[in-house]
Amino acid sequence: MKKMSMSITKGRGNQKHNTRTQTAKPQNVDFSRTEDNITVIDENIKDTYHELFDSALEKYNAKQKRKDRKIKDYYSHIANSKKEKLFHELVVQIGQKDSRPDQKQTNRIYEDFVNEFIIANPQMKVIGAYVHNDEATPHLHLDYIPYTKGNKRGLETKISNDGAIRQMGYRNWEEWKEEQFRTLEKICENYSIEREHMNNTERHRTVEGYKQEQRAIEAKLNEISRELETSTREPKKGLFGKETIDYETFRALEQENALQKAQIFSLSNEIEKHEEKYQELKNKPYRLKNKELEQINSELEYKNRQERKMRDYWIEKEVEKQVGEIQHENSILRQESVRQGKEIEKLKAENKKLKNESIDQEAEKMFIYTVLDKLHVGNFVRKVVELLKKGVHIDRIEEKQYENVIDGAKSMFEEERKQTRARQRDRGISR
Repeated sequence: MKKMSMSITKGRGNQKHNTRTQTAKPQNVDFSRTEDNITVIDENIKDTYHELFDSALEKYNAKQKRKDRKIKDYYSHIANSKKEKLFHELVVQIGQKDSRPDQKQTNRIYEDFVNEFIIANPQMKVIGAYVHNDEATPHLHLDYIPYTKGNKRGLETKISNDGAIRQMGYRNWEEWKEEQFRTLEKICENYSIEREHMNNTERHRTVEGYKQEQRAIEAKLNEISRELETSTREPKKGLFGKETIDYETFRALEQENALQKAQIFSLSNEIEKHEEKYQELKNKPYRLKNKELEQINSELEYKNRQERKMRDYWIEKEVEKQVGEIQHENSILRQESVRQGKEIEKLKAENKKLKNESIDQEAEKMFIYTVLDKLHVGNFVRKVVELLKKGVHIDRIEEKQYENVIDGAKSMFEEERKQTRARQRDRGISR
């Protein structure tokens, strides 16, 4: 596996430079190779602003009572702002001038990085991704619009790089940048490239050692500045009173100035490298702790999932048991209901029979009353009672009177019995 340096830095965000549409031609660009550049993404920034912020801007303006607080166009508002930038940029580079992957491989790595960046950073809308192969070392310019959501003050959705980083779960830019490095390293591993940490001996320095080096570099810069300010060379006066120096002195000053500029540039680069190492040393314990916490969290999530599965399993079993019991009880109740229904039908039949018998009995009773009335039994009884009151013995009442009454009643009973039987037969046929 090859080892190569990797860098991710903040860019200036010059779209004309990225698209090679600038008027001034930079000297570090080989325009004969510009056709090898690749544009992965190139979206209109104004259209993207409308897409991201118009809805939130409309809600914000609707709440404003004063016209001077309303924002007509959010793009223009940010463009004139001193606090926020229209967009931010990352410059990603693999390898150096004399040690880098071939161009096709580099292009694929940068394209993969752009795709992973979009997935991992949902609150950083990528509007431009440009691979420059026409400079000394191929590199990627990645332009994005960072925004926050659900804000209580101002627009619900608005520009904020630091806010977007925090809402995505990072504490600061350095921590977020380290995550981008990890993404780049994983992608490069797929192409058999391993990250080479420059000045590895410095990776084990203490924070105090870093601070001492920073103070030494700062002292050296101050010394160079003082030398430039207190140079003992006095310029000569020319014919017209102008200050001049001889050529040899001029060349010496020029060489010394160039040397000192180179030293300042070198020291500035050292400061930047030391700052990056310092941040890395400072954040290393947190990264290790975060990995430990992530592992613990992963184990807890797995345990919770297993417990939920077991709980759901037993709940399901208990529900099935209760459903079975309820179904069994319902079956018994249905059988009991059928049995009771049959009993009810039987009782109804018996009730109907009793009712018919009661009707017949009532008819016979009425018939008896009718017969008694027709036979004048009441008169007969009264006469008997009168005779008895007069002292006539019951035996002396004429038998013919009894016989007449009994014979008349008998014939009427016989006739009624025939009619009753005929009605019962008719009811039996109808049933």
